[in-house]
Amino acid sequence: MKSTGDGILATFDSLSSSLDAATALVDRLGDLGIPIRAGLHSGEIELREDDVSGTIVNLAARVMDTAGEGEILTTAAIRDGLLGNRFDFSDAGQHALKGFEDSWQLYRLKPTQA
Repeated sequence: MKSTGDGILATFDSLSSSLDAATALVDRLGDLGIPIRAGLHSGEIELREDDVSGTIVNLAARVMDTAGEGEILTTAAIRDGLLGNRFDFSDAGQHALKGFEDSWQLYRLKPTQA
């Protein structure tokens, strides 16, 4: 969707495609010695011409800020939307996210077995 300086903001048509893309980026860039982190959330975004904005975008950015190198963190919206799917998550704990009053339960995407 757009560059955010040293990051990117992307939108997807499905939850699984967002995780596939995040996994591919973390893996491939990590193999090149460029460690990245990813944060994902799902919800209604605000469209403004050729840009997106709103609380959902800000929340995804705060989730990403919480992730460590090589880590993909999500909110329950992503995890719950993929129950029974091929993705596996572990509890990443409750986190206070800048700009949001309540703490948020986050989930770590477990690496796939090769």
